[in-house]
Amino acid sequence: MDRLIIDQKLRPSENILLSLSHILLMNEYVAPLIIAAAVGFGANETSNFMSVAFIGSGIATFLMAVVFMKYPLILGSSFIPMGAVISIILSLGYSYYIGAFLVSAILFFVLSLFRKFDKIIEFLIPKNIGAFIVIITGISLIPIALEGQIFVVDNYSLNENMTIAAITFVMMLVFTIIGGKNNNIGKFFKIAGTILAIAIGILFANNIRAIDLSIVSSAKFLKKVNFIGINYDVKFNISAIVTMFVLFIVMISENTGSFIIAQNETGVNLEKDTINNGFIGISIVNIISSLIGSIPVSVFSSNAGMIKLTGSFSRHIYKLSGIILLIIGLSGKLMAFLTIIPKSVIGGVFIFVAGMIVVSGIRMIDMKAFNEKQGYILAISIIISLYFSLIPESAFQNWGNFVRNLFSSSIAVGSITAMLLNKLIPEKV
Repeated sequence: MDRLIIDQKLRPSENILLSLSHILLMNEYVAPLIIAAAVGFGANETSNFMSVAFIGSGIATFLMAVVFMKYPLILGSSFIPMGAVISIILSLGYSYYIGAFLVSAILFFVLSLFRKFDKIIEFLIPKNIGAFIVIITGISLIPIALEGQIFVVDNYSLNENMTIAAITFVMMLVFTIIGGKNNNIGKFFKIAGTILAIAIGILFANNIRAIDLSIVSSAKFLKKVNFIGINYDVKFNISAIVTMFVLFIVMISENTGSFIIAQNETGVNLEKDTINNGFIGISIVNIISSLIGSIPVSVFSSNAGMIKLTGSFSRHIYKLSGIILLIIGLSGKLMAFLTIIPKSVIGGVFIFVAGMIVVSGIRMIDMKAFNEKQGYILAISIIISLYFSLIPESAFQNWGNFVRNLFSSSIAVGSITAMLLNKLIPEKV
C-alpha cells in the first residue's frame, strides 16, 4: 500500500473514537501502579507517578507520530524493565533509578545515531523470523490477559470476572465481524466497535455489582504534577546503569516486533530511514521520560495489532492519542475513570487482539521458505516464551536481580530465542 493511507486525515469524530479505543486498550496505568505498590509509595506519590507515566507516554506517542517515525504506533510504559525499576528503587533509592534510566537512554541515543538498526534487523530478522516474532508476541500476550485481567479476584469474583471478559470478548468478535462488511454499517462498527464492546462490558459489570464512582467525583479535574526527575537529586550507580542499559538492548526486540506487526497490518513497508528514525525517537522520548521521573517507554504490540481491526491506518489517530494521554496525565478525574474500569472488561478486548496478532503472524509466513529448521525455531521459541510467561514468581528468587530482570519479558526472551536459533541451527537438519 501507499504511504498516503498513513498520512490521510480522518473526520474528527472518527479520530476521537479510534484514539479512545487505543487508550482504553493500552492499560497505561497498570505498570506505574504495580511499581508504586511494590516500592511502597504513598497515595500522593502513587498518583503523581501515574500522572508522569501518562504524560511521558503522551509525549512519546505524539513525537513518534509527528516528528520521528511518522507511523501508526502507540508508546507506553514498558513491562520489560519493570522488575529492574522496582529492584533499583528498593535497593538504592529513587535518585539512582532516575540516574540509571537517564544514562541508559543517553547511551541508547548515541547507539541509534550510527543508524544501523535497519541492518541489525535485516541480519537477525528475515521475513519468516519476523512472522515468528509476531506469533510469539500474540501468544505471550494471552497469559498476561488471563492471569492479570481475567483470572483475578478483585471487586468481582473469579467467575464474575470470567463472565464479564467473555461478554466483552463476544461483543468484540461480533462487532469485528460486522465491521468487515463493506457498507456504512460495517464502517461504523469498524471504527466504534472497540468502544462499544468496552461500554457493554462496563454496563454488564455494573449490573453485577455497581462500579464505585466516588473516586471519580472526588478527584480534581486538573491536578498539580511534580516532575520528579527534574526536581530530584539524581545519583549514579554503575551496576544500576548496566542493568538498565542491557534491558534497553532487550527492548529492541520488543519494539521491532511491534514495528513488524504495524507494517503487516498497514501493508506499508518500513524503509530503513523510518526504522532508524524510530529508534532515535525511542531513545529521545526515553530521555524525556527519565527527566520527568517516568518509566521507560516502548511501542505497544497490542495497539499495533488493533490497526487492522479498525481498518484505520492514519498516524493522526496516534497524534491525537498522544495529546489525550497528556491531558489524562494532567486530569485527576480522567485518570480516576480509567482506573475504575473493571480489569476483566479490558481483558476481554485484550485477549481478542492478542489472538488476532497470532493470526496476523501466521498469515505472514512464507510457506515456500518454511522448512524443518524453521519448524524447530517456531516450536522452541513458543515453548520458551510460554515457559517464561507462566513460570511462578517464586522460581526467580535465587536467580539474582540482574538475571531475573533480564528474563522478565516472555516476549523479549521468545523473540531473542528465535533470532539466535536462526543463526545457530544449520539450514539442513
